[in-house]
Amino acid sequence: MTETENSSTSENRGNLDAPTLKWEDTISALRKTRLTVPKTVALCGFALSSRHLAPYDKRSVEIWGCNEAYNADYMKTKGGLFRADRWFQMHTEEDWGRNNNPNDLRHPEWLGLEHNFPIVMQDKFAVVPNAESFPLKEADEMFFSNVWTVDLRTGKRRKWLDIYKHGYYTSTFAWMLAYALWQRKWEMVEVWGFNMGTQSEYMYQKPGAEFWVGQAMALGVGLAIADNSPLLKGKLYGYEIANVLLPSHLLARKEEIQKELLPLKDKAMQQHGARQMIEHLQTKPEFVTQAVELQKQVEIQHQAELASTATVNFYLGANHLIEMYLLNVHTRHGDGKTGFIDRLTLEVQKVKYLDEVEEARTYMDAVAGAKMEVYRNLELYTQDPEAIASWKNRLRALRNKEIYWTGILSLAMGRLSQVQQFIFVSENRNANMIDERDYSTVIVPDLYARDSDVLKLGEKKNDTQKTEPIATPDVSGTGGNPSKSSQSA
Repeated sequence: MTETENSSTSENRGNLDAPTLKWEDTISALRKTRLTVPKTVALCGFALSSRHLAPYDKRSVEIWGCNEAYNADYMKTKGGLFRADRWFQMHTEEDWGRNNNPNDLRHPEWLGLEHNFPIVMQDKFAVVPNAESFPLKEADEMFFSNVWTVDLRTGKRRKWLDIYKHGYYTSTFAWMLAYALWQRKWEMVEVWGFNMGTQSEYMYQKPGAEFWVGQAMALGVGLAIADNSPLLKGKLYGYEIANVLLPSHLLARKEEIQKELLPLKDKAMQQHGARQMIEHLQTKPEFVTQAVELQKQVEIQHQAELASTATVNFYLGANHLIEMYLLNVHTRHGDGKTGFIDRLTLEVQKVKYLDEVEEARTYMDAVAGAKMEVYRNLELYTQDPEAIASWKNRLRALRNKEIYWTGILSLAMGRLSQVQQFIFVSENRNANMIDERDYSTVIVPDLYARDSDVLKLGEKKNDTQKTEPIATPDVSGTGGNPSKSSQSA
């Protein structure tokens, strides 16, 4: 090929040659590229204290959300656009796929849409186009392969995963942080809207959350946690006051109870009056033809009365415990503000109220058995007016005893539940409590686990007086004496 041909060919293909780059330009380009790749991920939850502070407007930070938060206003940029780079829905299909989801009725429909980000789930579900399986096996191997368990009988060691089959994941936050650490690409993890600061389910979730925070620290991954989050916060064991209940906790709980009691007591009194009115109609000759229907209505109203007063007496029991502790603080320390209730007192009270609950249940069982016998006899003596009247009077007396003893039961359960809650608060108040609302809510237990678990009516009194439960008018001839009631039951 001639020199002229070479020159012509070079001119024709000149535009196809790659441009010559200087070394300095290459370094600059690489730095610019590196700066545009996110090295920080923000995990966004639901806690009111910090969920709105996540950097939704920073494109240099990846945003990870969870569950039904896509409907929330806080997961948006300043321009009002929804922002997420990855999503987590780690519940079972029966959970996220149900049609009665209280957080979002259309949650299954949203999961079934095409999104521009993956949705990490337990499995790659066909009905979720963007579903991505959580790498559980890989994460377990990464974090738990060097953990062993020792058989106390044989002394032999076995791998943790061989025994328990999986690692330690107790919340959506744990799944999200574990996923981020498994990726091995983040220099910083920001935590927004995850406090694990209330009771109920968070009581067991918080330790697991802090476990994964510790894993991040061990790997050298930076952590940014909101200053009002309780994660990694607690009393310095042995150096600071621990295992005590402060007056501020007692007073806050007492105030909360007083607000709850008024409407509940009003409702209970209304239903109590309704039952008495129907029972009064049973004594009128003009209603004799409606005796069967009135009897049914009395029983229905009686059960409604017991149910509506259950919570009343439960709170009365909790309030009684608080008043006793406040008096204890004042007596022992001479100051209702700086004293405290120690852990030993709480534990002793817990055992006492457990015994009271069991004792009240025993009496309740006796009353329930007596009622069954009365109902059986009412079915037998259908043609004997005197016998029927006698058994109906017996039934009325037993209803009052049932109201009385279920009141004793409810008060004991209220005290027991409150002291158990205070034990939790005394151990975890700084590590778990964000504000008064976090520990002032009592979850009323299911008092109807057995047929006899019903509660007594508390009498409405003047707000300035001390509130105490009072039995309804006694028609059994015992004079309201508990011991006599129990014996005759």
